[in-house]
Amino acid sequence: MKFDLVDDKIRIFNTLILGIETAIEQKSARLFIKDIVVLGDKLDVVVERADWPFTLKKAQDFFESLENYEKCAKCKTLSDYLKNNDLNIDAD
Repeated sequence: MKFDLVDDKIRIFNTLILGIETAIEQKSARLFIKDIVVLGDKLDVVVERADWPFTLKKAQDFFESLENYEKCAKCKTLSDYLKNNDLNIDAD
């Protein structure tokens, strides 16, 4: 079985970016992604709000390496929002 790590990373980071954006809108304390496929295995992922900036930075760096500047800008926008807004979050 052949795995395409770049395609996996693209899918994972896109899912994380969308999930963080949704979690911000819903004022959630954490992001939960069920059944994300990594190297052919399904995993559940939980990312606490405190880890969102790090996650977005990793995604931004990855998309920059692919020269996908639209995704880089999206990560930067979300990161800036997190830095500049004290969200009243629900404790899920």
